Amino acid sequence: MRAAYVEEARDDDRALFRRRVAGFLLAIAIEILVVLVLLTIGPPKFGTPTGDGRPKTFTITQSAEKEQAKKTPQKKRATKVTKVVPPPPPTPQRPTPTPLGPIPGLIPLTREQYVAADIGKIKSTKAEQADAAPDGAAADDSQVAGTGPNGEPLYDAEWYREPTDAQMAFYIPKGLRDGGSALIACKTAPRYKVVDCVLLGEDPPGTGLARGVRDAAWQFQVRPPRKGGKQLIGAWVRIRFDLVTRKAR
Repeated sequence: MRAAYVEEARDDDRALFRRRVAGFLLAIAIEILVVLVLLTIGPPKFGTPTGDGRPKTFTITQSAEKEQAKKTPQKKRATKVTKVVPPPPPTPQRPTPTPLGPIPGLIPLTREQYVAADIGKIKSTKAEQADAAPDGAAADDSQVAGTGPNGEPLYDAEWYREPTDAQMAFYIPKGLRDGGSALIACKTAPRYKVVDCVLLGEDPPGTGLARGVRDAAWQFQVRPPRKGGKQLIGAWVRIRFDLVTRKAR
């Protein structure tokens, strides 16, 4: 019985081997058939060429050229742009100074009185003042130079400290850096200050220099007039500012 079983197993192995060999041969046959089919298939042919094979020439008539021009897109013509340069702006003109109108409290002076108001010509030493002083007057008494706004005596000013160019620069009108004079009258105050200044005149007239000097007078330091050895606080003094030398004199 065991021998019969072994014989049956061998038959099964032989059958399995035969099937494998048959499948292998079939696969080879199929591959050979596919190769033969591919070799028999060629590129498609669309017809037999005719003629002698030489290049052909042809001409385009004018109508054909027009049709071709219509089909061809034309390039846009370049437009020349001219840059317009704006004219230069006009040069601003300086306004003409407006003459001053009537000024309240203005004391009219003649040219001789105006020239005499130059306190730079006043004698500074006591000896010179004593020589010029009338009988009964003290040597250091201030001399009366005129009449104030309300009829009070008006004295020529004597600087305690002259104003600097930097102090006056803001108040001097533009265009007057090269010349001009102004005359004002102020009331003396403690600590060599002056107050209540009024305009007396200016040269050339209508420039506004006298008004600028009056506005700058809060910085001035002037000695009060003297009489009998006493300082006259509240007395009126006359101040002249000469722009040629850029100093008040």
